[in-house]
Amino acid sequence: MKRVHLLIAVGAVSAGLVVLQACSGDNNDTDAGSDASNDTTQPDVNKQDVVTSDVKNDVTTTDGGGDAGCPASWMQVPDAGMLLPDGGLPALILHAAASGTQNYTCEAQSSDAGTTYGWVFMGPEANLDDCAQTLIGHHFASEAGAAAPEWQTLDTSYVIGKKLLAYTDDAGSVPWLLLQKTSTGGTGTISQTQYIQRLYTAGGVPTTTCDGNNLDAGTQVPYTADYYFYGP
Repeated sequence: MKRVHLLIAVGAVSAGLVVLQACSGDNNDTDAGSDASNDTTQPDVNKQDVVTSDVKNDVTTTDGGGDAGCPASWMQVPDAGMLLPDGGLPALILHAAASGTQNYTCEAQSSDAGTTYGWVFMGPEANLDDCAQTLIGHHFASEAGAAAPEWQTLDTSYVIGKKLLAYTDDAGSVPWLLLQKTSTGGTGTISQTQYIQRLYTAGGVPTTTCDGNNLDAGTQVPYTADYYFYGP
């Protein structure tokens, strides 16, 4: 049985741009799976006529991983520009609003040019809510690390993914992502996932300095995002 991560959701904050050193996690080339990679830019993202996590009506989902009780607008496919796989996406099967933190550690890297310091992405910790702001699951780094993020619903069904594409909509927020599933488990809706989009991000980028004075220190940066799960 997989362990369900519990945490208290926190709100998003606006953050200033911070240049991150290459490291594992969404923030960098190795963060396929979570939340802050600025290595790929996809142009011409049209954000008009798109439903975001602000659409939360007084309805309740019928299970721990589905959107059966949500309004039709909650399950409207977003316009994410070029954050699409070859051949397009399958059907939208689940939409979750995430609130939590992007977590980093200050690390040093030595080279012939000297020692440099940078925030290394360790993984996300976030609650996943449905359209009624009811908890349906959690988002965190899998046992494989920050480059393999995991989404798990309350019935312990899960999907683990890897990053395919990234688009920086706001330099002060973690990028939008397209991810592909690498493994799944359980029988809930989320276990049918083939692709995941992380959209409408706010926050998640460190604003404090990483240097020799706070080496090995950690920081947890609040963020919010919408996750869209696609499958057969």
